[in-house]
Amino acid sequence: MRQRGQSSLEFLLLLLGFFSAFAIILPAISYSMEAFFDAGDSALAKQIAETVQEKASFFEFLGDGSKEVFEFVPARKITISSEGKIVFFASPSQTFEAILGEGQNLQRQEFTKKFVVEIEKSNGIVGLRAYSK
Repeated sequence: MRQRGQSSLEFLLLLLGFFSAFAIILPAISYSMEAFFDAGDSALAKQIAETVQEKASFFEFLGDGSKEVFEFVPARKITISSEGKIVFFASPSQTFEAILGEGQNLQRQEFTKKFVVEIEKSNGIVGLRAYSK
């Protein structure tokens, strides 16, 4: 009977050790995943800003009716807003900007799933539009 009690105690101590190690490792894994998703969204926001800046500059030389559509899928969240000629593309940790030739009237929009960015030249003005797909 004494041997059985000792085995149960050893089993409980082993379980305690396992769950203690798990409790220590779990926050590190969670933090790593958050950092991974955040880095992905930051890279995407930078890519969008660079693409919009490049295409908007190119569209200045094209005729009216020129249009290009881009699709993006964020890992967590991308926010798009504008202030005058500057369009902001933000992940939770970083913000990137593209400067367009004319003022843009984009309301602050948050995208957590696939979305589209359209660049179009109309009446000599290069415009930007973003919407969920």
